[in-house]
Amino acid sequence: PTTLTLDWNITRGVRAPDGVEKPVYLVNGSIHPYMSCALFTKQTPGAFPGPTIEARPGDRLVVNVFNGLDSEGVSIHWHGLRMKGFNRMDGAVGFTQCPIPPGGDFVYDFTIGDDEHGTFWWHSHSQVQRGDGLYGGLVVHDPTAPLTQHGDDVLVLIGDWYHRAQAEVLAWFADFSSLGNEPVPDSLLVNGNGR
Repeated sequence: PTTLTLDWNITRGVRAPDGVEKPVYLVNGSIHPYMSCALFTKQTPGAFPGPTIEARPGDRLVVNVFNGLDSEGVSIHWHGLRMKGFNRMDGAVGFTQCPIPPGGDFVYDFTIGDDEHGTFWWHSHSQVQRGDGLYGGLVVHDPTAPLTQHGDDVLVLIGDWYHRAQAEVLAWFADFSSLGNEPVPDSLLVNGNGR
């Protein structure tokens, strides 16, 4: 086991993952002035969706999150991990954590269980930020698993994509005039790209 340390600055930016420009959430879209540029050399600048974390059972994960958003809180949830002994690091707003306020920071510091491995994901647990790109892969490799005959596996993140902000989509769906009809996505994104 090792310690993996990541520094994330959550900001907004504009991307056109399917050809239509839309404001999205970015990880390290701009560097926070108090963080060293050297900390970002191994991370994709302006990652959309966010970066994929690769770890092993027993690894300690330290993710320094700075909320660079102007007026929104943010939190990160480690979806699929049991978080045994680290409940306050689970990122579930209103249950285990208050959102990180704008201009604030929070250090997620937890150890992945010795018996946990598989493909998971991390995502924002604040409002509907996940739907506008604040998510990424989390792969915990099983060190005892044999390599497949086809080589390394490939992570595929698939999701519905709307040309409107997720807050607008949710407001429409929650309104009685939607008659409970679910909104139809404008396209589908695969690893942050669509057509």
